[in-house]
Amino acid sequence: MLNMKDIMETVQMIEEEHLDIRTITMGISLLSCCDPDIDRSCQKVYDKITAYAKDLVQVGEQIEAEYGIPIINKRISVTPIAMLAAASGGDPVKYALALDRAARAVGVNFIGGYSALVHKGLSVIINESERLSGLVEDLLDFSRMQSGHFTFHMEKIDLLAELVEGFGAENYIVDIGGEVRCRGVNRQGQPWRIGVETPFDGNMTDGEYLQRRIRLSEGGLATSGNYRRYYLDADGNKVAHTLDPRTGRSVVSRLLSVTVVAPTCAEAD
Repeated sequence: MLNMKDIMETVQMIEEEHLDIRTITMGISLLSCCDPDIDRSCQKVYDKITAYAKDLVQVGEQIEAEYGIPIINKRISVTPIAMLAAASGGDPVKYALALDRAARAVGVNFIGGYSALVHKGLSVIINESERLSGLVEDLLDFSRMQSGHFTFHMEKIDLLAELVEGFGAENYIVDIGGEVRCRGVNRQGQPWRIGVETPFDGNMTDGEYLQRRIRLSEGGLATSGNYRRYYLDADGNKVAHTLDPRTGRSVVSRLLSVTVVAPTCAEAD
């Protein structure tokens, strides 16, 4: 039987120690989607996943609400796509795009199975650099700032991370301009070490002065600082490049920098 002590320990783990369920995964066999025509096979893959997993995210959210424990990732695991590609031939990237469309349709974080059992076939895909570059470019959405710099949409960093995971990578880091999404460990078998710059007015050198190194094995990290792009108004107040979403105006603040760690880079941002 549950007692008050057990209940309070669970509450403490959730509120103070951030207890969560890292992943729930639905397994779906795609063997019935084998077809000598790759386009028909891809359509069968999309139809089956969207039919079987249409309620996965909703049920996961219901479990979160009922038990009060967050579920970080809702995922799908499918039959190794190499088995379908062996039957159909053709361009295996079509399967990747079909899986991506299905994942978006049902709202899951990740579909695993594209790179399983590929072996040498994976190297063929990776070596087709121009076509892969085209796929990556479709995920990137840069907008130019007046200063001449680029700002990167944080959700695209998460999409790039999912693309890397889709090729079977268990240990990786995506770092673009200090906005990070990572998983696993580095080559030394240690958590990824991410340097946070020392925020002081006039620090214009990337990475030379570090305030702290954060160890991270999974999740996203975003840093925003007001020590480079700002100006002083007539009263000497610092007007930062950060916008206040409540007013749509630039923030007047002496705050120099904030770093946030969250399950995804978009959430951290």
